Amino acid sequence: MLIHPSLARLSTLLAFQPPPFVFVHDPFDSLALYDFVGNISAGEADMQLAFAQVNAVECFNPRVLYTRIVNALAAWEPIWRTGGECWGGTERGQWDPSWDTFVETLRQLRQHLTLNEKGIANPSEPLAQLPSNEGPHFVVVFEKAERLKDLLPSLLIPLTRLSELAHIPITTIFHSAAPWSDVRPSFAAAPEPYHLPIPPLSQPETLHLLASLFPIRPDAPKISPYHSSLQPLYGFFIEAVYSVCGSNIKEPRELAYIAAARWPGFVSPLLEDWKAERDRVHGSDNEHEYEDDVGSHREKRRLAGEEVKGQRDGPDVAYPLPTEEGRMRLLRLFNQTFSSALTSLYPRTTHARAWARHNRATYRLSQPFDSHHNLLDISKAAVSPLSSLTRLAKVLLVASYVASFNPAKTDIRMFGRTPGGMRKRGWRHGPRKARKGKIAKASKPAARLTGPASFPLDRLIALYGLILMELDDIDVETSFAELELLKVHVFTTVTELVQMKLIHRASANSSASSHSGANSAAGGAGEKLEGSTLYKSNLDFDAGCRLAKEIGLDLTNLLWDSNN
Repeated sequence: MLIHPSLARLSTLLAFQPPPFVFVHDPFDSLALYDFVGNISAGEADMQLAFAQVNAVECFNPRVLYTRIVNALAAWEPIWRTGGECWGGTERGQWDPSWDTFVETLRQLRQHLTLNEKGIANPSEPLAQLPSNEGPHFVVVFEKAERLKDLLPSLLIPLTRLSELAHIPITTIFHSAAPWSDVRPSFAAAPEPYHLPIPPLSQPETLHLLASLFPIRPDAPKISPYHSSLQPLYGFFIEAVYSVCGSNIKEPRELAYIAAARWPGFVSPLLEDWKAERDRVHGSDNEHEYEDDVGSHREKRRLAGEEVKGQRDGPDVAYPLPTEEGRMRLLRLFNQTFSSALTSLYPRTTHARAWARHNRATYRLSQPFDSHHNLLDISKAAVSPLSSLTRLAKVLLVASYVASFNPAKTDIRMFGRTPGGMRKRGWRHGPRKARKGKIAKASKPAARLTGPASFPLDRLIALYGLILMELDDIDVETSFAELELLKVHVFTTVTELVQMKLIHRASANSSASSHSGANSAAGGAGEKLEGSTLYKSNLDFDAGCRLAKEIGLDLTNLLWDSNN
């Protein structure tokens, strides 16, 4: 688990002398404290700590805040069938959501947990007062604590003084991306906390942290991506990943996610050499091939036996690590895939297992290859979200590209039909050429150079219907296209394409401001779009042509500007 080195001080404080109030300033990694709390609460039960981790954004009123804290400290899961009762609701009645009742409930909860640990808890008898040195120590962590000043300003000061108001051993931890000077209440009403800043990790610290995540498995076979003998090569691999991706992302968690997806494929050429050497010595045995599926890496249990392992990895088989030349060859082969993994995995357009499955290497490190030929064709190996789209989604993407690169006034010229149902194809394409003897006006740059323009949803749906008529040659008098546009799955598909980032959702105000200069002479057309949802196409020209070809159209015939 990824634990920031600076949080080791907090672990020491909580183990020996917990302070009543701690402020953690972490402007870089919002999940560092979350991992720390999970590690401490799961692995160090002998510290007598009970954790409650709440999000200040979710707790928008005092009742939600109090119930979240009490239920988390008691490890109580409300059940919907029983009315969603909180802890203490069945035996002691529903407690009222006030500060005094909340503090009293915390005292009762601590006594209840202590007596349960001793095995003498009896709800029918009154709970006796316990010494302060007995019982668990409560730790309440507030994520995004800066939001408490806006959502619950009346509770900000009492929460900082929770230990002295409740008269029980409890530590309040504020975790915030803002400094304490921005969160501190006015008039110095809150006590001065124990400040714990979390600075960004340096490159050596990040590499050391990532290298420590290598899962060493003593019972794993030698021909496995996670054998202990490959740990030095993993350190070299981590440095290569950081050199490519470190300039864009600094979070160790994201770097570890990319490394976990790429490592099985990175080491597979070496493992193929090891497998060939093993087959040469012991003969081919297809049952003992390693599994390089990222995420699980579950080895076959029957291979864990010493007899099978000795037969497969005999003492006469040597599995050497690659030399410096072999490392450079691996780096030259896989260096481009690091940026491809960053593009696909960091925005989560696909998950690590699917990306690793589509980026496997099926060759050996020792085999010769042409230096001008890249064995890893990124354009073919990378996971493309366009390959699994439905016909409806492809038509919508083509319509979005046409809407982004065609002026709105050209739609009727491009897709208009005569009353008899014949297409109007007599219109010119491209800008008007200047006549002889006249000075040509400054022509506008091609739409492909200026980038995609915003368009409203109703125009996208209208173009979708027009393209359907082009595909199926539907007569304008039929109502099939109109019925198709009103179906719910059309709007659902648009939402899915936005989530896949194939269509970008732009705000109306930003689009109106970006086109205000062009629309000022036309009477302010940008104001007409204000308040409506605008979209932009995220497809490039090659992807648009490929999609149009798959549905049976030529994209160049749908674009107004021939230079596009």
